[in-house]
Amino acid sequence: MTRSSLAALHGTPAGRRRPPRWRAHAGVWKTGRLTEKRELRGAAKLHVTVTPTASEGTLFAHLYDVDRLGVAKLITHTPYGFADRQAGRPFAADVTFQSTAYGVPAGHRLALAVDTVDAVHKENDPASAKVTFSSRRPTGRSGASATTSAGRG
Repeated sequence: MTRSSLAALHGTPAGRRRPPRWRAHAGVWKTGRLTEKRELRGAAKLHVTVTPTASEGTLFAHLYDVDRLGVAKLITHTPYGFADRQAGRPFAADVTFQSTAYGVPAGHRLALAVDTVDAVHKENDPASAKVTFSSRRPTGRSGASATTSAGRG
């Protein structure tokens, strides 16, 4: 078992605690402050609608614990690749995160960031590609959306 696996089992995932540096175009969704501790166990799942401007690309989803000072700790993350898609045509993406065991303290928030750029994984998107992410709220009303460009910056 790796050090990061052991750390995750004890509720302390690998990674540094730092203020989140959301890219300007990342899709970011946050909960309100939690009123009680929440235990996260297993593999979280994300259902998101993606509208690419290129037929292939890679998304990166990160789930964070954000404390009262705005300092984020990475809980889990995952890349999601797609190919043979029609540019401009939305498609549903079901993304499964890496498994984790983590306790989010009361007073903290959960934050989900979805982007086409990641510091750990190599980018494969065409430099001019853009991707729009959107979600629906559980009530069926329109949720949040964001557009991100491939490439650093």
